[in-house]
Amino acid sequence: MPYCPKCCDEFQDWVEECPDCRIKLVDELPPLPVEVVREGDLVHIVTAPNEIEARLWKGILEDNGILSMIKVAESLNLYLSPLALEHRLYVLEEDEQEAMEILDGVITFEPEVEDS
Repeated sequence: MPYCPKCCDEFQDWVEECPDCRIKLVDELPPLPVEVVREGDLVHIVTAPNEIEARLWKGILEDNGILSMIKVAESLNLYLSPLALEHRLYVLEEDEQEAMEILDGVITFEPEVEDS
């Protein structure tokens, strides 16, 4: 049975091209890429004043190959929108220096860095 190398759908023998992907079918699918799992301690690198900026900075880091995580800073003010709350950005410890260098040209205020 032929397969589409892009969407991995299986087709009957008489089909030559995937109707969705418009790609010629192959007899066997290529092996799936091995997923790399990175482990390590997370470190807080900066606190964004709101969710929008936190997501912007996270996207910039990920565009540069640095995985990151956002955590909403705790607040007792229940009347604030979650968008208005501070958001903390974390990266793996091994990526901390590179992440700070990347964000250095983006952040318009002095980032708050926690001591470990």
